[in-house]
Amino acid sequence: MNIPLSYWSPEKEYEYQRLIKAQDVKEVIGFDEDDKEIFKDAVYSPRLKELIKERNLSISEKKIKRESLNYNRETGQTETTFR
Repeated sequence: MNIPLSYWSPEKEYEYQRLIKAQDVKEVIGFDEDDKEIFKDAVYSPRLKELIKERNLSISEKKIKRESLNYNRETGQTETTFR
């Protein structure tokens, strides 16, 4: 059985990383009362927003079910389950 490790492809990760680096320009708009910098919120392109959403879904919701072989002591049988 050949199951992929992830639904997120290396090509998508490369595109995601490239777009994140292009957007990674932090602009200081002021300082708070503790003299820490306050940065302007980043404005992401529609494609980057789409990739971020897809990547987060890939990590959280698209869990790949893998076959697991278990031994049941009560019945003395092996059982195949998917988790």
